[in-house]
Amino acid sequence: MSLENTILGIDEVGVGEVVGPLIIGYVKATSQELDKIDSLKLQDPKKSNRSIIREEEKKISKIADTGVIVISPAELESLDKKGITPQRIQDKAIISLLNSVSPDYLYLDCYYPKSGMLRDKIEDGLNGQSKEIKLKISHGAEKKWNIVCAAAIVAKHYQRREFDRLRNIHGDVFGSGNGSDRRTREFLNNYERENLPYFVRKKNLKNS
Repeated sequence: MSLENTILGIDEVGVGEVVGPLIIGYVKATSQELDKIDSLKLQDPKKSNRSIIREEEKKISKIADTGVIVISPAELESLDKKGITPQRIQDKAIISLLNSVSPDYLYLDCYYPKSGMLRDKIEDGLNGQSKEIKLKISHGAEKKWNIVCAAAIVAKHYQRREFDRLRNIHGDVFGSGNGSDRRTREFLNNYERENLPYFVRKKNLKNS
């Protein structure tokens, strides 16, 4: 990997949540910037508190380009009615990003049962120079590659900010937003399904 190579790491949060959007986080870095990210000794955001996530996100953003793709509950519901699965929604968002950014390497957390399935989906959607991207795809990628862990932190930080925004508007009423959380379930039980707030993911209620 040369000093001029660009590396893109991608991870998501919110696929299984019943509150809030699906968020795809990404970090684009040069090889030199990746070395700096590696030196941060990042923690898995699933196991970190909000202050650690906030501080690590600041450090990452000072080193490399970061961003998020946000897919709202309303958009997810609309696409679901058209028969588009969450995996395909992520496929399209990631492929669009890759065709725009066209990095030399992609490191991606696998959200299909087998990494080869996701590789085929991505490769089929790439065009032009993007067809030359070297794909690195794995389950548990945030534990293997720091740039994917960094992308997960970026996504998690945005999710926390979005939850804070909703709480500022509606109060601290929906708990963690995960269907397994008691406070979240109690919040949802206050509504008939057709009257649920706009930020609730109705599709995911089947699994909560």
